[in-house]
Amino acid sequence: MEILTRATIGLLRTLGLCLALGASLVHGAGVPAYAETQADKATEKAVVAAFIEKLNQESNALLGKPSPDGARAILDWAFDVPAMGQYALGDAWATASEAQRAAYLKAFEGVLVSAYLRNMRTYRGAKMILAGVRNISGTRATAASRLVGRNVDKVWIWRMRKDGASWRIADVMIDGRSALYSEKQDYREILEANEGDIGAVIAFIRRRT
Repeated sequence: MEILTRATIGLLRTLGLCLALGASLVHGAGVPAYAETQADKATEKAVVAAFIEKLNQESNALLGKPSPDGARAILDWAFDVPAMGQYALGDAWATASEAQRAAYLKAFEGVLVSAYLRNMRTYRGAKMILAGVRNISGTRATAASRLVGRNVDKVWIWRMRKDGASWRIADVMIDGRSALYSEKQDYREILEANEGDIGAVIAFIRRRT
């Protein structure tokens, strides 16, 4: 058997002290760090669930009576349009002027309104209910709504990000497909075909709204 050196013995004693200190913190009067983390997650889960419940309520009103103003109102408070638009435009965002960015985001918001309204009209009379909240980690979360009706039973998955003290939707997946990723692919093809001209992307978006 090897003889322990003084340095090794000292290290073992230090480790023993650290373990003892850690155990005293866990079992002592203070609240365990793990419990605090779980409590934080539970709080955020409740906040996200309340957010989705509000989204469902307003979407159900829109499903009963679809209107562009109603769709835009939902988009204004629930969706992180600037972040979504920047992601969809990709690397071209960095080289765009302020005027180009403003024109692009305005057009991009219009296409989001049109897409949401189109779904509300397609499934008019259906209802959206909370299906669950999961994967809350830092500034990211995933939630789901179930759209149910006489001719529809779909799950919409909301990818969310924390914006300050509140949450916003950063993407939505329907039938397993990311709406934002599809836009990004379309814009990339247009930019490649038009030597990076953002104006061509804006024109393409406007034709669809």
